[in-house]
Amino acid sequence: MRFAVLLAELRRRKVFRVAAVYGATAFVILQAADIIFPRLRLPDWSVTLVVALALMAFPIVMLVTWAFDASPGGLRRTEPAAGGELDALLAESAARRWLAVLAAAVGVALLAAGGVWTLGLGADRASSYDSVAVLPFSDMSGDAANEYFGEGLAEELLNALSGVPGLKVAARTSAFAFRNSSLDVRRIGDTLGVATLVEGSVRRSADRVRIAARLVDARTGYRLWDETYDRPLTELFTVQEAIAREIAGALAGRFRSAPERDLYLGGTTDVTAYEMYLAGRQQWATRRVTLLQAAVRQFEGAIARDSTFALAWSGLANAIEALAWRVPAERPRIPAARHAAQPALALEPRLAEAWTSLGGITMDFDHDLRLAELQLRQAIALKPSYAVSYNWLADALRYSGRLEEAAEQSARAVELDRLNGGGLTVLIEIRVAQGRYADARQLADRARAFGYSDHAFFLNLMSAARVLGYTADESAGFGREWARASGFAQADSAALVGRAVVDANLRPHARALLRAMAGAGVNTRDLTQLCLSIEDNDCAMQYLQQSFEAGDPTLVRIGTIRAYDPLRADPGFIRIVQALGLPNGR
Repeated sequence: MRFAVLLAELRRRKVFRVAAVYGATAFVILQAADIIFPRLRLPDWSVTLVVALALMAFPIVMLVTWAFDASPGGLRRTEPAAGGELDALLAESAARRWLAVLAAAVGVALLAAGGVWTLGLGADRASSYDSVAVLPFSDMSGDAANEYFGEGLAEELLNALSGVPGLKVAARTSAFAFRNSSLDVRRIGDTLGVATLVEGSVRRSADRVRIAARLVDARTGYRLWDETYDRPLTELFTVQEAIAREIAGALAGRFRSAPERDLYLGGTTDVTAYEMYLAGRQQWATRRVTLLQAAVRQFEGAIARDSTFALAWSGLANAIEALAWRVPAERPRIPAARHAAQPALALEPRLAEAWTSLGGITMDFDHDLRLAELQLRQAIALKPSYAVSYNWLADALRYSGRLEEAAEQSARAVELDRLNGGGLTVLIEIRVAQGRYADARQLADRARAFGYSDHAFFLNLMSAARVLGYTADESAGFGREWARASGFAQADSAALVGRAVVDANLRPHARALLRAMAGAGVNTRDLTQLCLSIEDNDCAMQYLQQSFEAGDPTLVRIGTIRAYDPLRADPGFIRIVQALGLPNGR
């Protein structure tokens, strides 16, 4: 009875009502502070202060509500209950009596939840902002010819953030896969394995540029930061620097030192040269021969306008090296690629892209794996989230026979660039070389799931189909995909070779088909691998010798790749690996 009287007194003094209103109001204020304060650049402790004030004020408000009544003349002491007033409250239905108690309980729960979220879960969320993906910026100018500009700005921002220690930055290939995507930010963040996303738009008009950028929490969709810059085109570089610093500062407290670092290196003040460089970067990223040739011209044009543009020199080295890898007639230009990487480093020794370019050339064309390793490790030290460096370092290590170290570096590249089928292909080859076939198949199925279709990928799957546990039908399918991707018109022949990898009874027919393929434009590297996959070692040595005489840069792999094990005792094979300075086995 005494408890019922107490509840009635609390209702009479409006304590339950004030508790409900206070809790709900405080919850809204705390949520607003958690979202708005960071965008206003207020210090982290300002949100904590609001939470502390809200919690400390609650018991004070309850005591004041108990002791005083609000009146037109101000606060006055609450009078004792008039005769029968409490009896009337006690006589009300139980539902009505307990409704007030429930409302107060909800208010207290909201106050507690707001405090826990803001101080606890909110702090955990902020502290986990250690990863970001930069999506392509939308071009709002309406000129399709300028699409490279928005993508180029996004890539440059991505490269700048890659230099922030401790910050994981999703690589270009994966981030740009969501170009013009309608997927929810949560789905994109989950696919890329990042906590935050940067998205934006760019509009060029005459001599001005308008860039809008925003940083979004990939788990909640909340904007953590956004800004719009409307500046003369000549101030483009200043704007880029400002965006990178603001984003690095907004991610988490431990990155607030980022503004003390140089986020952009090796640039230029010539806007036209920079536009040519951006166009060249986008063309180089496709790895298509005609666009690689166009990229060379763009980089050369940028250098002609500004010979101190270190990034353009590095881009030229990349484009020539990529061309020489794919087109035998371009291989005499490798010295020009090396000579392009060297001035890039002379102009800016901290330029990770240039160290990566030089490392790739040293590995693929000089076959100096130890020096290439040192150059690529230097690139990683300068830009810890540059996935290309990890991928190429993994190559240098596996070609040296150091498979465990190679796997570690390759896994790091895949984590940074989850949708890069080329990176997955490297890790698949390493897992096969380690004899970890189940892991290799899982990675292969992952690449197939997102539609990777490079011809080397399907060649590897076809060659290793038996050890990976694929059926003859599946291997035949890989053969058809390889033929389609490589431009080989005789898909049925390729399918039969693929089937013969699993079904030994078909191998005599497959051997005859492989010899016919040589006259149909199939390159000698692919023919060597296919001959090995159906256990025709004489055929494999014939085409391997031709590849060696043609200076094929891909031969750097033959020292340790498991597919070449049947040839390791062959005198001709031993002469080739010795001439290339490669190990003969693991």
